[in-house]
Amino acid sequence: TYGVRMQRAAEGLRSGNARLAEQLVRRERVLNSLLDGEGQLHLVQVGADSTGTGPGLQFYWNARQGKALAHVFRLAPAPAGRDYQIWALVDGKPVSLAVFNSDPDGHAMVEVEGIARSVRGVTAVLVSVEPAGGSVQPTSAPFLAGTFPGA
Repeated sequence: TYGVRMQRAAEGLRSGNARLAEQLVRRERVLNSLLDGEGQLHLVQVGADSTGTGPGLQFYWNARQGKALAHVFRLAPAPAGRDYQIWALVDGKPVSLAVFNSDPDGHAMVEVEGIARSVRGVTAVLVSVEPAGGSVQPTSAPFLAGTFPGA
C-alpha cells in the first residue's frame, strides 16, 4: 500500500542520513588532525613506482597530537587471509603503526591513534602484506616505502 511504501522510503532516508552524518563526523576528525599540526605535521609520500599508476599512500603524521592518517589509493584488497600493515622505520627497526585493508576500489583512510609525539629516529614509512590481523615484525618485504622528511 501507499502508506507502507512511504514508511519504507522514510526509513531509507533516515538510514542514508545517519551514514552521511557518520561520514561528516569522520571527515571533521580527519580535517582537525591535519589542521592542528602547527608545524609538527609531517607528510610522507609512499609509492611503488614513479609512474603514478601503481599503489600509493600519503601518510600524515601529526606529532603534536600523536596521531596519523594514511590515505591509501590504487591498492587492490589484500588476498584472503592477509592484511596490509603500515610500519615506521625507527632507529633502523620496524614499528607497527596500523593494520588495514583497502576497499574494492583500492582506497582506504586509516586513522592511527597513540603514535609517538616525536619523530626522532624515524627514517621511513613502509607497507607490507601480513597475515590477517598483522604481525609483530614484518614477515614479508615491504612493497611500498617512503622516506621520512629530514631523514
